[in-house]
Amino acid sequence: GLQVVQGSALLPDEFTTAFFSDAELLHLAMPARIDTAVPARSHLELSEPQGGVGRARVNAPAFRDWQINARLAVFSQAALATPIRPAAGRPPLVAGTLAAGAGAVLASAWAGSDAASAAFMGAFYDALARGEALDVALMSAHDAPAVPDGWPRFQLWVE
Repeated sequence: GLQVVQGSALLPDEFTTAFFSDAELLHLAMPARIDTAVPARSHLELSEPQGGVGRARVNAPAFRDWQINARLAVFSQAALATPIRPAAGRPPLVAGTLAAGAGAVLASAWAGSDAASAAFMGAFYDALARGEALDVALMSAHDAPAVPDGWPRFQLWVE
């Protein structure tokens, strides 16, 4: 069945649990930075740990140490700090997530409106529910009537 983890209490140690590693699909709706110029600056921004020391961050190299069995990991609030250059290969968060075992990664490239993002994600998951392959579901979502024209905010990488 579907297991949903939500709330504002996601901390680094929760990424090491079986609940996380055994999920078939991960959808992480938290701020993420993708920096191709300085990969070590790429990170997920997590909740504030106890003690009020500010938000915790998980850097991209730490992803390689995780066990991710999901066929798809989604970073729906990621933003590129630097443009993706074809010669640069996969962005650090993407490469780390794939190295940890995810079959594919869908990540946003820049911030977008909540309404457009919700429309896109709804169309994407509807297409997956119809049995469409990931790449076909991505194109279906980009072409959905509620998604603004010329809005290729999400990119797909597969292992």
